[in-house]
Amino acid sequence: MKKTFAVLAMLLVATVLASGCTQQPAAPATNGGDQNTNQPPQNVFQQPVTQPGSWAKIALTTTSAKPVEFTYKYVEKTLGAVVYTGTETETVSGSSLVMWEKGKDASTPGTKIYSLSKFGQITLCNSLTTAPNTLPVTSDPYEKPTSGVTQLGAGTYTTPTGKSVAVTKYRTAIGGVIGEYWYSGQVPFVLVWSETNMTVAGKDVTSKMELQDFGTSGAISAFTEKSFENCD
Repeated sequence: MKKTFAVLAMLLVATVLASGCTQQPAAPATNGGDQNTNQPPQNVFQQPVTQPGSWAKIALTTTSAKPVEFTYKYVEKTLGAVVYTGTETETVSGSSLVMWEKGKDASTPGTKIYSLSKFGQITLCNSLTTAPNTLPVTSDPYEKPTSGVTQLGAGTYTTPTGKSVAVTKYRTAIGGVIGEYWYSGQVPFVLVWSETNMTVAGKDVTSKMELQDFGTSGAISAFTEKSFENCD
């Protein structure tokens, strides 16, 4: 799980940097609420929601940029005879999508990966095939906690839209990022709430991410099969 937290921390850094380039801020995040329970912490990483069409909307507030919202989507597309799956990120300024062959790890040698970006009417698409030894082969991304991760217990979180989920809380100190994270296996992408402190470009940055809404179906991709026609 330490690897999972490290990846999510990297995602948070990228999100913070991206929010600084956003021209239009979304509405500020609202605190969905927290209630401690006596229930034992759930293993939120055991069976996360990953079916195509599921989505989660996250509000980010940070001391270094304006508030902004991100919608993350699980996407599946069939290109020729091959099914690809991946994650799409939508912001007020555009969308991005990374996909690879379904059933394979993105780092497996020989796996084809598509990377697309869309800004207004402009769509950019690139593809690559991973070569042997160019990327490390990952183990189970939902491994048990190791050093740098402290489990705090269980609770509940309610979104501004009235959806309540059970959460497991962790405190982390990994890769220069210190924070508290709440996760739920009931939510796509599992992240429900976080507050972190890190250094970005030599400045101390405090960031908060709060789940605004989510669903297990209904997400519509900004990219069509035609978007892939001009990939390199």
